[in-house]
Amino acid sequence: MWAANNLYMINMPLFIIDELNLTDKLAGEMIGIAAGLEIPMMLIAGYYMKRIGKRLLMLIAIVSGMCFYASVLMATTPAVELEL
Repeated sequence: MWAANNLYMINMPLFIIDELNLTDKLAGEMIGIAAGLEIPMMLIAGYYMKRIGKRLLMLIAIVSGMCFYASVLMATTPAVELEL
């Protein structure tokens, strides 16, 4: 899972620029937004881990990741990419 996420972070800007023909500025903004949201989400996940347990939290994360990666394949506009 860790390797897949790292490949995503490397390849997403290339996908945005080369395949969707969007600007490199947008790719940078999207990666910046993702980095800015990462720490608060980790803190929230830690809070919920105490309440619902590791197993259920991992299941939620796996399902969320599968939905996210599937939706990335269908995104064709900057608005859809930013919504993801």
